[in-house]
Parts: sequence; structure tokens; C-alpha cells
Amino acid sequence: MASVNLSASIAAIHADIKAFRVDIKAELTAFRDSFTKDVKEELSSFKQDVNQKLNGLVTDLNVTAERIDEAERRVAELEEGAAESREMLCQSIQMQEHLQERLLDLETRSRRNNIQIFGIPEGSEGNNVKDLVESIIKTELSLSDLDLKIQRCHRALGPKPPADAYPRSVVVFFLEYRTKDLVLRSAWMKKEVNGKRIFFDQDYPPEIQQNRKTFAPIRKILKEKVTHNLIGLTGCSDTEEEQIYGTDGEVAFHSDFIGKKGLLTLPDFADFVNPSSYDGVYELSVRNLAICRNFLDRQMKAYNGSDETTEPPHISVYSKDDVNVGVENDLICHVTGFFPPPVIISWTKNSVNVTEFTNSQYRPNHNGTFNIFSHLKITPKEGDIYSCTVGHKAILGQPQTKTWEFDAALPGVGPSVFCGVGLTLGLLGVATGTFFLVKGNNLY
Repeated sequence: MASVNLSASIAAIHADIKAFRVDIKAELTAFRDSFTKDVKEELSSFKQDVNQKLNGLVTDLNVTAERIDEAERRVAELEEGAAESREMLCQSIQMQEHLQERLLDLETRSRRNNIQIFGIPEGSEGNNVKDLVESIIKTELSLSDLDLKIQRCHRALGPKPPADAYPRSVVVFFLEYRTKDLVLRSAWMKKEVNGKRIFFDQDYPPEIQQNRKTFAPIRKILKEKVTHNLIGLTGCSDTEEEQIYGTDGEVAFHSDFIGKKGLLTLPDFADFVNPSSYDGVYELSVRNLAICRNFLDRQMKAYNGSDETTEPPHISVYSKDDVNVGVENDLICHVTGFFPPPVIISWTKNSVNVTEFTNSQYRPNHNGTFNIFSHLKITPKEGDIYSCTVGHKAILGQPQTKTWEFDAALPGVGPSVFCGVGLTLGLLGVATGTFFLVKGNNLY
């Protein structure tokens, strides 16, 4: 009985276990199917999200690449524009420097007929500066017969200095350059007026005055340490007469036997030469000339009929300064290498004889020959032709002629305008490129 019950219990348990297994299997199968479905749905949704985000990233990358290409293009254009702007800027600076040099040259030329007088006490002129200046020049410089033709005369612009300060200079404008040059050279011979130190000098622009000041210490050292070679020469012929004194190869003093006076030709800064050391030199020159002529007469008698050694002249013609249309200049005919003096010099302008020229004194060369300078004032026009003709006994019947022709190419304003417009456009391009480059960077 007990066995039967036990077997029935085991069978019931076995059946329960079997039924439980079936239920568990069914539930696991349902869970698996549900989990698989959920996972598939989640993976599908994740895949869609990932694809959407990847598509967005690709789009952003494409936009970024386009922006980078655009930025690189703009940077390249900016660099190219900057290089062109630098080149234009350099050209503009060079042109500005050239124009400043030309402007300084024109200003200097406009002052060629001016002199400045330093040291005249303030107020001594009263109400008329011109009368005081004419009185000083004619009385103190012994030029009473000279027609000065002073056009303008005034104190240097600026406030009147205190009573104990150095007076302002006086600026004098002469109508003729020759008059100004004669006054200046005469003033260099006499450095005191009424017992006071007065300086006469060229009227330089401020830039040139500053440049001259920078060389002042060097000039001072040279004046103290440099030795100078002084020579004297007396010469005469049957037609010419000469008495000159030279310093370092330059004429320091010569006797004007026509004007019956001596002329000191060194500038004011050559103060190693004391003008008073030439006092009485003209009178000595007259005596030396008499001795020279006496000796010449005896030499001519002694060598009468003998062949005379001669050397032909060599000629060169050039302008003193750069030549511009309508601007007064000096045309110089340099005759050198001839022996003996004299030479006959003549000028023509456009095949018409010109008489208003000046000749320097004869100057000796190191080889025993002579040279001379002839100066002709010109105000050239397009196509003017000048000629310098020289006659000498060594080329009798065959005078030598050198020509000088003025052919100016007038500068235009076109390059200046083009350069200015180009520079403006270049700088505008730099500014525009910089703006877009910064704006493009902000988009990132």
C-alpha cells in the first residue's frame, strides 16, 4: 500500500516537473522572441540615428572643406595683393623721395639770387631795410658805382627776438645773379662792418643748412689739422696780363687790372685765409707786371726769330646744374692744354653770336700748359643749340668748336596718378580681404 502511494507520488511529481518544464520552455521562447524583437527595433533605431548623424557630419565636413578652400583662396589673393601693395608702396616712396629732391632743387634754384646777411642789429634798419642794406653794400663793400637792383629785402620770417638775443638775418633778393655773386665775394673779403662781425652767405633751404651743420665738426678738424699749399703766379704777354694766388689748387686771389683792384675769390668758410693778408697785393701786382713786361721785352729780343713751342687747346662744354626748360643755368666751356695764352673764345646760340659771357683768369696746369673757363648764362628752350668756338695760335685758321644741344623730355603726371590710384586700390583690397578672412574664421 505504502509502495503504491509512493509510486503515485513520484509519478505526480514527475508529471508536475514535466509540465513545469513545458511552461518554462514556453515562457523562455516567448521572452526570447520578445527580446529579439526589442533588440532589433533598438538596433534599427540606433542605426537610423547613427546614419542621420553621419550624414550631418559629412555635410558639415563638406561645408568646412568649402570654407577652407575659400579661405585659402582669399589668403592667396590677400598675399598677392599685399605683395603688389608693397611694390606700389616702394615705388611711391621712391617717387616721393625723387619729387622731394626735385622740389628741394627747385627751391634752391629759386634762391640763387638771394643772400642772407647775419649780425645786423635788430631795429638798426628803422622802417626801411632796403636802404640800410644798400648803404652797407655800397659804403662798406666799396661798391658805390654798382646798380644793385634789389627786388626784395626783409628780415627773416619769425617773431622778433629779445634785445639780448642774436638778431634775425636779413634776406636780400637781387634781380641779377652776377650782382649777387659780386656782392657776396666782396663781402667775404671784408668780414666786419662798423667794427662788428657780419656774415654774408648764400640763402640755403633749411634741409641744406642742416646738412651743412652736420659737416661743421669735420670742417673744424680740417681747418685745424690740414696744411694748405699756397702759390703765386705772375704772367704777361704782348696782349695778356695775369697775377693770381692759389690755395690747394683753387684761385684764392687775382688782380683785376681793368677794374684796378684785387678780388678775393675764396668763400667765407675758408677762414684759414685772412683777407687782411692780401692788403696791398694789388699794388704789388702792378709792380710785378711792370717787371714781367720788362723781362718779356728782353726775352723777345733775345729769342727773336726762334720757333715758339705751341700746344693746341682741348674743349669741353657742359652745364653747371641739371637742365630744365625755362630755368636759368650756367653753360661752361672749359678750354685746357693750350700754350701759350691767350685763346679767343666766342659763343653762339642757334647760330647767332652771343656776347654776354664771362671768362675766368688763365690758370696753369701741372704740365706747364694753361686752362680757362668761359661762363654763359642760359635759360634753355626745347631744341636750343649752343656752340663754343676757340681760336689759338697753334690752330691758326682752324678754330675748334664744340656744340651743346638741349633736348628735354618733360615729365608727365600720368605715372604719379597711376601709382597713387594703384596704391589706393591695393590698400583697399588688403582691407577687404582681411575683413572676409576674419568673418570666415568666425563661421567655424
